[in-house]
Amino acid sequence: MSREAFVEWCGSEIDFADLQDRRSQDFVRLLADGRYPYASFVRCTRSDNGLETVELLVSVERPQRAVVPIKRREHLLAAFSENTNPAVFALREDFPRALHRILTPEGWPIQLCLDEREWREVRSQWTAFSFLERIRWWLSATSQGKLHHPDQPLEPVLLHDDLHLILPGAAEDLLLSQNRLFVRSANMSAEKGVIVLSTYDSGNPGEGGFYPIPILTQPQEMQPLEAVPRDLSSLRELVQKWGVDITEELRVRLSGLAGDPLLLNARPLIVLIVPVVNAPGEAAQSADIKAFIAPAEYTLARLGIEIGVFYSSAGAGVSSAGDVARRLTFDKGSNGEGLPIGILSVHQGFTRSSAAVAAGVPVSNKSIVLVGAGSLGSHVSDILQRDGWGCWTVIDDDVFFPHNIQRHRLGVPNVGKKKANALASYFRNQLNATTAVAVCHDVTGGEQSVDDALSNCSCILDASASVEVSRYLSDSPATVARRVSVFLNPAGSDAVLLAEDSERVARLDSLEAQYYRALIGDDSLKDHLRPPLGQYRYSGSCRSVSLQITEAQVSALSGVIAGEVREALSSDEPSIVIWRRSETGLSRQSVQIGEVRRQRMAGWEVVADTNFLKEAHQLRAEALPDETGGVLVGVLDMYRQRILLVSALPAPADSKSNSSEFERGVHGLKNTLTDVSARTAGQVQYVGEWHSHPTGVPPKTSSVDIQQLAWLAAERGVEDAPSVMVILGDDDDYTINMSAVETP
Repeated sequence: MSREAFVEWCGSEIDFADLQDRRSQDFVRLLADGRYPYASFVRCTRSDNGLETVELLVSVERPQRAVVPIKRREHLLAAFSENTNPAVFALREDFPRALHRILTPEGWPIQLCLDEREWREVRSQWTAFSFLERIRWWLSATSQGKLHHPDQPLEPVLLHDDLHLILPGAAEDLLLSQNRLFVRSANMSAEKGVIVLSTYDSGNPGEGGFYPIPILTQPQEMQPLEAVPRDLSSLRELVQKWGVDITEELRVRLSGLAGDPLLLNARPLIVLIVPVVNAPGEAAQSADIKAFIAPAEYTLARLGIEIGVFYSSAGAGVSSAGDVARRLTFDKGSNGEGLPIGILSVHQGFTRSSAAVAAGVPVSNKSIVLVGAGSLGSHVSDILQRDGWGCWTVIDDDVFFPHNIQRHRLGVPNVGKKKANALASYFRNQLNATTAVAVCHDVTGGEQSVDDALSNCSCILDASASVEVSRYLSDSPATVARRVSVFLNPAGSDAVLLAEDSERVARLDSLEAQYYRALIGDDSLKDHLRPPLGQYRYSGSCRSVSLQITEAQVSALSGVIAGEVREALSSDEPSIVIWRRSETGLSRQSVQIGEVRRQRMAGWEVVADTNFLKEAHQLRAEALPDETGGVLVGVLDMYRQRILLVSALPAPADSKSNSSEFERGVHGLKNTLTDVSARTAGQVQYVGEWHSHPTGVPPKTSSVDIQQLAWLAAERGVEDAPSVMVILGDDDDYTINMSAVETP
């Protein structure tokens, strides 16, 4: 095309009174009646197909020393066509080839890219005044070098070419992988033609009627195209600047396809991979992809004839790919002159980087092991991966059954499969998470594959909803990785996150105990772990009972918990968070975490924290100068021989005390312990006694204390359970003592 073609496209000059498009009428009226002092009307035209144009002169606010040579007065043309954004062209022949312009045919004026939105999104607010102001803003910002944002591509999407190519991943990945490209799917009958590429063999390289031909150019500094190549000749001229003779490249590629009619009937899809460097001589860190196709009638067979690779045995024309044969030597006099091509808009495939950009969050390559591929685990991991967060391994030995579908990311095709395999496959196929791995074993079973997965990760996300699994992971020596536990309460109304600190001082077991303290001390949480009313049986087995929870509940809570996981792992501190769903919406409760202290005695480990001690010392301070005391409640883990102290309960009302002695009462104690057990789903129970010493008396065991320890040992001995005695003194001083019946 040429400048003459552009003039012909615009049509013949008309009187402005003959304009028919309302927008062009409004635009001329604003320019001609003197209401707008920064632009003036020149003339208008209309073509046979109804296109109307308006020429104008525009005054530009620009610095004295412009970064881009925009003049103080520019000659422009605005083109108005039905149901499209008005197009604006710079008529000055030496107008700078600035960024943010729409590519035009060779010889046409430069077209300004004023708006990335479609016309249907613009039309309700379009006015001649706002349109003219946007033109002046574009010119002014360009002159100052402020138009381009760092996150914007240097070459805009071609609004008049509605063909799209979707890459299998990031452009730089395609450059580095050097994998062969295949067409995974192609839909050219839709409103927008879309071709999807992959780097794995889809079974037919010519599927969808296209055969990808990737061509690697020499490294280039990032730059916009000068014009849209409309035929093979103009494309060859363009690519020669990038160090490639594209005709010769195509000849070599096509010569290897002779004798394969299936491929030769496909259309050529030329994919130019341009390594991008910041400066000559530097290593390429990314790639720019440009793609072109020929019209439907130009198959590989016909292209081969046009560029001198094949000849037709059928004489004039080509009836089928089977009628072509390869020449002994290339006919270099045949260069495909006039062979038309069209440009495609290239889209980067879904990657962690592109996902993070879309989400507005930092990309994360953390290696994460998901333990538990159930409802919450599938939702949370899916959400995080859609935000570009993490490289995932899934550990679960369970099978996906029909009842799981109702509140799971997976669907019917996965019924009967191992959950870990199905979820990892979903990540690979749906989210392009090529590194997703499955381990189909019980995490507590001691399998080597489980230990290998744990030892090679930076974080373990426990979504098993199992207290036993959480405690196992808390203790597992297989890795130093940080642990995070997420789960829903039994009713599905609340979601909980327990996250260790980066140094793992506050491990999951101690966070579990502090979470229970919050449930005991906050009456709004008293029913948090109560069994739900609604249950249903999903098979004939006596254990085949599940809770009734809507997918809306699971999705809402999964979203906020996924955000909490990301936030927790971006900090070095531990955290306990409870999200609650009610009729009024979601609310967040954060639990204050105390410093964890561990102590071994008599073969047992006793775990306390500073908040537990702070509450106990507060009870002592309120009772001074008298002594006080009460019972201790905590988590008694017989298997691990561990006691986690949760709370020091206040002295019952019938207790007796003075400045030298304390005798604990029993009034209301049974009901209190029953309530503690109910609030914590039976996990917290009586584990011993506590009392304070008066001012000036150190917290050491007295003869009376030793007698009480002996009594506790006898009382608890039948259960083979030890008892703990905590004694409090001045200045936050304390001792932890234990009594246990010695067994042979």
